[in-house]
Amino acid sequence: MPPPSRFADREERLATEGREKYQGTARIRLEVLHFPQNEPRELDQKNVERLKGYFEKGQCHRVGRNHIPAVIDQAQLSEALRDSKVSAKTLLNNTDPHPELKFPVGSQLHCLHGRHRIQAARESLKPRDSWWTVDLYLADADHKLKTALIEEYANEKPPSAGAIYCKIYKYRQERDLYSEGRWRSRLSKNDTRCLKQLSRHPDLKAAFDDLLDLPGLWEDMRISTLSKVISMGCKENAVHYLKGIKDVWSQIFRHDKQAMRMLDHATVKAVELTSPKHSKRDAEMLHGQLVNGQIFAAFNLQDREVIWSELSKIAGLITSFLSFFADINYLHACAYGMRHLVEPSPTQTLCSALDAIFFGAPEDWDLAYRLLWLYIMQNVTDLPPPSELPLEETKTKRKRLAKARPGKVDEVVLSNFAALAIRLGFKSDQISALSQRSADREIARAALLNARKSGCYEYTNAILESNVEQIVRLFDTATPVQVEQVCPAFVSDDPAASGVRCGFPNDEAHARDADALSVANLHVEVTEQGESVTSFFVRRSVYFAFFGRPNETSTGGSSHPSPPQD
Repeated sequence: MPPPSRFADREERLATEGREKYQGTARIRLEVLHFPQNEPRELDQKNVERLKGYFEKGQCHRVGRNHIPAVIDQAQLSEALRDSKVSAKTLLNNTDPHPELKFPVGSQLHCLHGRHRIQAARESLKPRDSWWTVDLYLADADHKLKTALIEEYANEKPPSAGAIYCKIYKYRQERDLYSEGRWRSRLSKNDTRCLKQLSRHPDLKAAFDDLLDLPGLWEDMRISTLSKVISMGCKENAVHYLKGIKDVWSQIFRHDKQAMRMLDHATVKAVELTSPKHSKRDAEMLHGQLVNGQIFAAFNLQDREVIWSELSKIAGLITSFLSFFADINYLHACAYGMRHLVEPSPTQTLCSALDAIFFGAPEDWDLAYRLLWLYIMQNVTDLPPPSELPLEETKTKRKRLAKARPGKVDEVVLSNFAALAIRLGFKSDQISALSQRSADREIARAALLNARKSGCYEYTNAILESNVEQIVRLFDTATPVQVEQVCPAFVSDDPAASGVRCGFPNDEAHARDADALSVANLHVEVTEQGESVTSFFVRRSVYFAFFGRPNETSTGGSSHPSPPQD
């Protein structure tokens, strides 16, 4: 980093130029004030409504503070001063009441920030009172001065974590360390630490950076969650999900980067987690908003209909940062279930750690990998984090997963998990130890010991083992119930059939769908359309988002990348 004196010099140069280019302050009619598309940022209607509430209570505060900066050509300024009968000296006095500058009909001033307060004023102030206080700067001001003015965000909604991420990336690409540093200073200590951690994982960082062409997504970026994304050991799956977000939105815009950069946040909020291809309800809602210009508002009607033709072809739920960070929490719970089988080294992910203990045929790897994850998804409530995790980490994870699962492992589920891993070709001391633990014996032993208080009763070792054997023999008298496996429906006429569309499924949906989470069911091609999609359709979409769709030549094939090879 440059020495502090360079930054101080930069500040001084900006201040000097600001004084030189500043021409004074005036009251200017709202219709003259103009903001280029999405500059300095797109319109947030919630913020507009918040400001309107203040304005309608008379809390406008547009005289002494809350000025907005705008740039003006010298010729345009001279004409306005002449027509308004205002001298340049009066304009520079900067005392209330500020002079009113009049402009010809159709004139526009390029404002550098204040978009939300001006829109709120347009919607709430009476016509005779439709003006704002504007600080005027000559249009030939240096780009760096304009940038500094744009980025003040004075008295406006603070920038989101996503906006800060985008600015840091922009100035790093431009090698503008000063501006990059200004934006980094807006980060909390935790967010700063998370970004440093992300920088040590270039493949994951590249997947995030590849979404910068879609500005409407970034309002829901959660820098504070990046540490979890990295530490859970599922980097390959996270990268796959992020690439899927890019693929979906690229398809919607036919890979037109200029069009992608016109995506606004309001459109993302309306479209994310919908499936217009498979849900009539989603299709009717979105198409109505699209025709009315409520979504994809930067495009004309003809272009919006072209967008609709692509949007309505998307298979699965339309993903975004909102869905990504919610679904990461779900995968996080599953990942700690996987650690009963394997504990990655600091340089390994779960994928590479599993690959290191896989002794099956290479062509069987992908299917085996999927089947382990699907088993955990079926039994996620019965496989809490292993007790062998570091004490502090275990406490933290159990606290976070309290809503999703009980704290005690189901011995039968764990024993069957180890047996499945062995059948699939995974071999390790950890798996062998699990397989040698008889779930029936553990359950019988626990039942005997818990039935009597240890301080009041005891068994001899011989009697305890004899009783365990008797109970296990009784367990063996049970016979399996033959249940026909039927693939659940993907669509339904029930508008509420999907339940929550990201993150953890609710208890009812999990109980209904868990046993059906198999490759045979999830890899079925879905062609039908119903009133709504179902909770099983949601599980299928989340599964594909992290693990990819199978290719057409093999049930076990996939677009999911193989683990890195040593």
